[in-house]
Amino acid sequence: ITLPASVSAIGDEAFGNCSALTSVYCYMETPPAITENVFTNRANATLCVPAGSKSAYEAADYWKEFKEIVELVNIVKNSDLESEDLSCFFSRENYFENEDVVPATIVEGAGVDGSRGIVIQSVDNPSESWATQFFIRLPQTLPAGTKYRLSFDCKASQTATCSTEAHQEPGDYIHWVAIGNVNFASDWQHFESTGVISEEQSPTDKPMRTIAFNLTGTTTATTYYLDNIVFEIDLQSYKYPITFADAKVKAICVENWDTDKDGELGEAEAAAVTSLGDAFTDNK
Repeated sequence: ITLPASVSAIGDEAFGNCSALTSVYCYMETPPAITENVFTNRANATLCVPAGSKSAYEAADYWKEFKEIVELVNIVKNSDLESEDLSCFFSRENYFENEDVVPATIVEGAGVDGSRGIVIQSVDNPSESWATQFFIRLPQTLPAGTKYRLSFDCKASQTATCSTEAHQEPGDYIHWVAIGNVNFASDWQHFESTGVISEEQSPTDKPMRTIAFNLTGTTTATTYYLDNIVFEIDLQSYKYPITFADAKVKAICVENWDTDKDGELGEAEAAAVTSLGDAFTDNK
Protein backbone atom coordinates (compact mmCIF):
# COMPACT_ATOMS: atom_id res chain seq x y z
CA ILE A 1 0.00 0.00 0.00
CA THR A 2 1.03 3.62 -0.51
CA LEU A 3 0.33 6.36 2.03
CA PRO A 4 0.93 9.83 0.51
CA ALA A 5 2.49 12.74 2.40
CA SER A 6 -0.97 14.31 2.81
CA VAL A 7 -2.06 11.59 5.27
CA SER A 8 -2.27 12.94 8.82
CA ALA A 9 -4.10 10.12 10.59
CA ILE A 10 -4.76 6.39 10.13
CA GLY A 11 -7.82 4.83 11.73
CA ASP A 12 -7.71 1.89 14.12
CA GLU A 13 -7.66 -1.47 12.27
CA ALA A 14 -7.31 0.33 8.92
CA PHE A 15 -5.14 -2.53 7.67
CA GLY A 16 -5.85 -5.05 10.39
CA ASN A 17 -5.73 -8.73 9.49
CA CYS A 18 -4.20 -7.99 6.07
CA SER A 19 -2.02 -11.08 6.13
CA ALA A 20 -0.86 -10.61 2.52
CA LEU A 21 0.51 -7.12 3.22
CA THR A 22 4.26 -7.22 2.57
CA SER A 23 5.20 -3.59 1.81
CA VAL A 24 4.01 -0.20 3.04
CA TYR A 25 5.24 2.93 1.23
CA CYS A 26 4.82 5.78 3.67
CA TYR A 27 5.60 9.33 2.46
CA MET A 28 5.00 11.26 5.70
CA GLU A 29 8.32 12.54 7.04
CA THR A 30 6.91 12.49 10.58
CA PRO A 31 5.21 9.22 11.54
CA PRO A 32 1.59 9.76 12.62
CA ALA A 33 0.46 8.10 15.85
CA ILE A 34 -1.08 4.66 15.25
CA THR A 35 -2.46 1.86 17.40
CA GLU A 36 -1.22 -1.71 17.47
CA ASN A 37 -4.22 -2.76 15.36
CA VAL A 38 -3.46 -0.63 12.28
CA PHE A 39 -0.85 -2.99 10.77
CA THR A 40 -1.31 -6.36 12.42
CA ASN A 41 1.04 -8.01 9.88
CA ARG A 42 3.84 -5.47 10.40
CA ALA A 43 6.30 -8.06 11.71
CA ASN A 44 6.27 -9.63 8.23
CA ALA A 45 6.25 -6.41 6.17
CA THR A 46 8.78 -3.86 4.95
CA LEU A 47 8.20 -0.18 5.66
CA CYS A 48 9.58 2.27 3.08
CA VAL A 49 9.96 5.88 4.26
CA PRO A 50 11.40 9.16 2.90
CA ALA A 51 15.15 9.70 3.06
CA GLY A 52 16.14 11.21 6.40
CA SER A 53 13.09 9.96 8.33
CA LYS A 54 14.15 6.40 9.14
CA SER A 55 15.27 7.23 12.69
CA ALA A 56 11.89 8.84 13.44
CA TYR A 57 10.03 5.70 12.40
CA GLU A 58 12.47 3.48 14.28
CA ALA A 59 11.58 5.41 17.45
CA ALA A 60 7.80 5.53 16.88
CA ASP A 61 5.45 3.11 18.60
CA TYR A 62 4.29 0.23 16.36
CA TRP A 63 6.05 1.69 13.28
CA LYS A 64 9.33 0.46 14.75
CA GLU A 65 7.96 -3.10 14.80
CA PHE A 66 8.01 -3.56 11.03
CA LYS A 67 10.31 -6.34 9.84
CA GLU A 68 12.48 -3.81 8.02
CA ILE A 69 12.52 -0.04 7.59
CA VAL A 70 14.23 1.33 4.47
CA GLU A 71 14.71 4.85 3.17
CA LEU A 72 13.70 5.73 -0.38
CA VAL A 73 14.85 8.72 -2.40
CA ASN A 74 13.48 9.85 -5.77
CA ILE A 75 16.40 10.46 -8.13
CA VAL A 76 14.38 11.65 -11.16
CA LYS A 77 14.68 15.38 -11.82
CA ASN A 78 11.49 17.28 -12.70
CA SER A 79 9.21 14.36 -11.85
CA ASP A 80 6.06 16.47 -12.16
CA LEU A 81 7.27 17.98 -15.49
CA GLU A 82 6.45 21.49 -14.33
CA SER A 83 9.94 22.87 -14.99
CA GLU A 84 12.01 22.87 -18.19
CA ASP A 85 14.57 20.29 -16.97
CA LEU A 86 14.60 17.39 -19.47
CA SER A 87 17.85 15.80 -18.31
CA CYS A 88 16.04 12.58 -17.35
CA PHE A 89 13.62 12.28 -20.29
CA PHE A 90 14.47 11.45 -23.91
CA SER A 91 12.73 9.96 -26.94
CA ARG A 92 13.27 8.71 -30.46
CA GLU A 93 10.14 8.60 -32.57
CA ASN A 94 11.47 6.70 -35.58
CA TYR A 95 14.55 4.51 -35.26
CA PHE A 96 14.37 3.34 -38.88
CA GLU A 97 14.52 6.91 -40.22
CA ASN A 98 17.87 7.26 -38.38
CA GLU A 99 16.39 9.81 -36.04
CA ASP A 100 18.60 10.82 -33.11
CA VAL A 101 17.69 10.43 -29.46
CA VAL A 102 16.50 13.88 -28.37
CA PRO A 103 15.03 15.45 -25.22
CA ALA A 104 11.39 14.46 -24.82
CA THR A 105 8.63 16.97 -25.56
CA ILE A 106 6.65 18.45 -22.67
CA VAL A 107 3.25 19.86 -23.66
CA GLU A 108 1.09 22.25 -21.64
CA GLY A 109 -2.23 20.67 -20.68
CA ALA A 110 -1.18 17.15 -21.71
CA GLY A 111 -0.67 15.87 -18.16
CA VAL A 112 -3.00 14.66 -15.42
CA ASP A 113 -5.78 17.17 -14.65
CA GLY A 114 -4.52 19.58 -17.30
CA SER A 115 -0.97 19.81 -16.00
CA ARG A 116 2.13 19.48 -18.18
CA GLY A 117 2.93 16.07 -19.63
CA ILE A 118 5.27 14.27 -22.00
CA VAL A 119 3.77 13.46 -25.41
CA ILE A 120 5.27 10.95 -27.88
CA GLN A 121 3.86 9.91 -31.27
CA SER A 122 4.70 6.37 -32.41
CA VAL A 123 5.20 5.38 -36.04
CA ASP A 124 2.54 3.70 -38.15
CA ASN A 125 2.94 0.00 -39.00
CA PRO A 126 6.26 -0.49 -37.15
CA SER A 127 8.51 -3.34 -38.26
CA GLU A 128 10.10 -3.70 -34.79
CA SER A 129 8.95 -3.02 -31.24
CA TRP A 130 11.74 -0.48 -30.68
CA ALA A 131 10.87 1.72 -33.67
CA THR A 132 9.60 4.39 -31.24
CA GLN A 133 11.11 4.68 -27.77
CA PHE A 134 10.84 6.77 -24.62
CA PHE A 135 13.77 6.82 -22.20
CA ILE A 136 14.08 7.60 -18.51
CA ARG A 137 17.78 8.40 -18.08
CA LEU A 138 18.69 8.45 -14.39
CA PRO A 139 21.26 10.85 -12.90
CA GLN A 140 23.52 7.92 -12.00
CA THR A 141 24.04 4.28 -12.87
CA LEU A 142 22.33 1.51 -10.92
CA PRO A 143 24.59 -1.28 -9.66
CA ALA A 144 23.18 -4.80 -9.44
CA GLY A 145 21.38 -5.25 -6.14
CA THR A 146 19.78 -1.79 -6.10
CA LYS A 147 16.19 -1.93 -4.81
CA TYR A 148 13.84 0.42 -6.65
CA ARG A 149 10.27 1.60 -7.04
CA LEU A 150 9.14 3.19 -10.31
CA SER A 151 5.79 4.94 -10.62
CA PHE A 152 4.14 7.19 -13.20
CA ASP A 153 0.80 8.12 -14.72
CA CYS A 154 0.17 7.21 -18.34
CA LYS A 155 -2.42 6.95 -21.10
CA ALA A 156 -2.51 6.57 -24.88
CA SER A 157 -4.80 7.36 -27.78
CA GLN A 158 -5.62 3.65 -27.95
CA THR A 159 -5.00 0.55 -25.85
CA ALA A 160 -1.40 -0.64 -26.11
CA THR A 161 1.05 -2.90 -24.31
CA CYS A 162 4.69 -1.85 -24.43
CA SER A 163 7.82 -3.71 -23.39
CA THR A 164 10.81 -2.16 -21.61
CA GLU A 165 14.58 -2.65 -21.87
CA ALA A 166 17.63 -1.90 -19.75
CA HIS A 167 20.05 0.52 -21.44
CA GLN A 168 23.17 2.33 -20.36
CA GLU A 169 22.72 5.61 -22.21
CA PRO A 170 19.48 6.00 -24.20
CA GLY A 171 19.75 3.70 -27.21
CA ASP A 172 22.71 1.74 -25.79
CA TYR A 173 21.04 -1.63 -25.18
CA ILE A 174 21.98 -3.97 -22.29
CA HIS A 175 19.10 -6.35 -21.54
CA TRP A 176 15.70 -7.19 -22.99
CA VAL A 177 13.78 -6.64 -19.73
CA ALA A 178 13.87 -3.62 -17.42
CA ILE A 179 10.55 -3.40 -15.53
CA GLY A 180 8.36 -5.73 -17.58
CA ASN A 181 5.44 -4.61 -19.75
CA VAL A 182 3.40 -1.43 -19.36
CA ASN A 183 -0.29 -1.39 -20.28
CA PHE A 184 -1.66 1.87 -21.67
CA ALA A 185 -5.37 2.71 -21.85
CA SER A 186 -7.33 5.65 -23.23
CA ASP A 187 -7.82 7.10 -19.73
CA TRP A 188 -5.15 7.85 -17.15
CA GLN A 189 -3.67 4.83 -15.37
CA HIS A 190 -1.22 4.77 -12.46
CA PHE A 191 1.67 2.37 -12.99
CA GLU A 192 3.95 1.04 -10.25
CA SER A 193 6.80 -1.46 -10.35
CA THR A 194 9.14 -2.55 -7.57
CA GLY A 195 12.13 -4.83 -7.81
CA VAL A 196 15.88 -5.34 -7.57
CA ILE A 197 18.32 -4.55 -10.39
CA SER A 198 19.91 -7.81 -11.58
CA GLU A 199 23.43 -8.52 -12.82
CA GLU A 200 22.00 -9.20 -16.29
CA GLN A 201 20.43 -5.75 -16.36
CA SER A 202 23.46 -4.00 -14.90
CA PRO A 203 26.76 -5.87 -15.45
CA THR A 204 29.84 -4.40 -13.80
CA ASP A 205 31.45 -3.44 -17.12
CA LYS A 206 28.28 -1.77 -18.45
CA PRO A 207 26.01 -0.63 -15.62
CA MET A 208 22.38 0.26 -16.25
CA ARG A 209 21.35 3.92 -16.23
CA THR A 210 18.34 4.09 -18.54
CA ILE A 211 14.91 2.46 -18.83
CA ALA A 212 13.76 2.25 -22.45
CA PHE A 213 10.05 1.97 -23.28
CA ASN A 214 9.25 0.39 -26.66
CA LEU A 215 6.18 2.42 -27.68
CA THR A 216 5.03 0.35 -30.63
CA GLY A 217 2.57 -1.93 -28.92
CA THR A 218 0.06 -1.49 -31.77
CA THR A 219 0.24 -1.68 -35.54
CA THR A 220 -1.06 1.85 -36.00
CA ALA A 221 0.34 5.22 -34.96
CA THR A 222 -0.43 5.96 -31.31
CA THR A 223 0.01 9.02 -29.11
CA TYR A 224 1.43 8.32 -25.64
CA TYR A 225 1.18 10.58 -22.59
CA LEU A 226 3.21 10.38 -19.35
CA ASP A 227 3.26 12.41 -16.13
CA ASN A 228 4.49 12.26 -12.52
CA ILE A 229 7.50 10.05 -13.22
CA VAL A 230 9.21 8.90 -10.01
CA PHE A 231 12.11 6.47 -9.63
CA GLU A 232 12.98 5.77 -6.01
CA ILE A 233 15.90 3.72 -4.76
CA ASP A 234 16.61 2.17 -1.39
CA LEU A 235 19.62 4.05 -0.03
CA GLN A 236 20.81 1.03 1.93
CA SER A 237 21.05 -1.13 -1.19
CA TYR A 238 22.73 1.58 -3.30
CA LYS A 239 26.47 1.37 -2.68
CA TYR A 240 28.30 3.72 -5.04
CA PRO A 241 30.35 5.99 -2.72
CA ILE A 242 31.69 9.30 -3.97
CA THR A 243 35.47 9.71 -4.11
CA PHE A 244 36.58 12.98 -2.48
CA ALA A 245 39.84 14.73 -3.29
CA ASP A 246 39.75 16.58 0.03
CA ALA A 247 39.34 14.68 3.31
CA LYS A 248 37.88 17.72 5.11
CA VAL A 249 35.18 18.18 2.49
CA LYS A 250 34.31 14.49 2.80
CA ALA A 251 34.06 14.77 6.58
CA ILE A 252 31.65 17.72 6.30
CA CYS A 253 29.50 15.92 3.71
CA VAL A 254 29.40 12.69 5.71
CA GLU A 255 28.50 14.55 8.89
CA ASN A 256 25.58 16.30 7.24
CA TRP A 257 24.21 13.93 4.60
CA ASP A 258 25.32 10.34 5.32
CA THR A 259 21.78 9.13 6.02
CA ASP A 260 22.61 5.42 6.29
CA LYS A 261 25.53 6.15 8.67
CA ASP A 262 28.07 3.98 6.86
CA GLY A 263 30.81 6.64 6.89
CA GLU A 264 30.52 7.30 3.14
CA LEU A 265 28.46 9.64 0.96
CA GLY A 266 26.87 7.70 -1.87
CA GLU A 267 25.63 9.15 -5.15
CA ALA A 268 22.02 8.57 -4.10
CA GLU A 269 22.55 10.35 -0.79
CA ALA A 270 24.13 13.28 -2.64
CA ALA A 271 21.22 13.34 -5.12
CA ALA A 272 18.82 13.68 -2.17
CA VAL A 273 20.45 16.90 -0.91
CA THR A 274 18.27 19.94 -1.58
CA SER A 275 20.18 22.60 0.40
CA LEU A 276 23.78 23.04 1.56
CA GLY A 277 22.70 25.40 4.33
CA ASP A 278 25.71 26.66 6.29
CA ALA A 279 27.59 23.35 6.26
CA PHE A 280 30.71 24.90 4.74
CA THR A 281 30.63 28.24 6.55
CA ASP A 282 33.96 29.27 8.16
CA ASN A 283 35.76 26.17 6.88
CA LYS A 284 39.15 26.89 5.37
